[in-house]
Amino acid sequence: NPTDPGDNTNSTNPNNTPLAATVPANLKTDLVAYYPFNGNMRDESGNDYHGDQYYSSGGFTSDRNGITDSAYIVQGTGGGGRISLPDPASGDFDMNASTSFTVGAWIKTDGYYNYAQTILQLAYRGGAQWIKLGIDKDGKPHLYLRDSNDLVDNLHSTASVTDDQWHHVMGVRDVANDKVRLYVDGVLVKEITDPTTSTFMEAAAENYIGYRSKFDSEYLYGTVDELRIYRRALNTTEIGQLRDLQGTPPSVMSFPFNGNAIELSG
Repeated sequence: NPTDPGDNTNSTNPNNTPLAATVPANLKTDLVAYYPFNGNMRDESGNDYHGDQYYSSGGFTSDRNGITDSAYIVQGTGGGGRISLPDPASGDFDMNASTSFTVGAWIKTDGYYNYAQTILQLAYRGGAQWIKLGIDKDGKPHLYLRDSNDLVDNLHSTASVTDDQWHHVMGVRDVANDKVRLYVDGVLVKEITDPTTSTFMEAAAENYIGYRSKFDSEYLYGTVDELRIYRRALNTTEIGQLRDLQGTPPSVMSFPFNGNAIELSG
């Protein structure tokens, strides 16, 4: 059952003290939701789009820098874990044909499970459109977009992240340049021409962290931190800035791209 975000404060961080590094001003521009999981489910963007915990199978844990109660284990041993996000009346999570956006987070999976997992789902309500950032059944990050015209973007990384290490995963839709991009650990791993032409929005949309309601499955078995939603396309430099906030943890693994990280198509 859902709980109020105010009930999710951990005793080791009772005042919800911000634990993140100082964020450059450019990384605050058009930031519509930000979940640092500092002992609670609060949106710290200033918009108060707080999350609700569904099924208390998870819990707060240390982040990539070893700071206690500063990340969230989405799926624990009880199963069914997820975080529900609101469908803001402002329309901040409603992306139309002309909306650029960026979504992403730090994640650490518990291992390889041979099925897809979800980091973030936006805009689904039983229809044909959605925004999904996740991990495919082969353990590779992907960005999966489907608009109201049933036009699809589906970008996949070439390397798995199901290694029990922290990874930074970001998806970008850049309308001005007609591109969709996927970044892993600050590296552009996939870019395609954007075929979508219509909206990504639903009335009373089902927005979740760690769960895909379309199939009532695809839970994230692992930990999430620093999840952000922007109504603009971050560039490669800004993606790198986000990755480097608080420094690069020693547990982040380098992908074996053999000097050719980016795959271009479209």
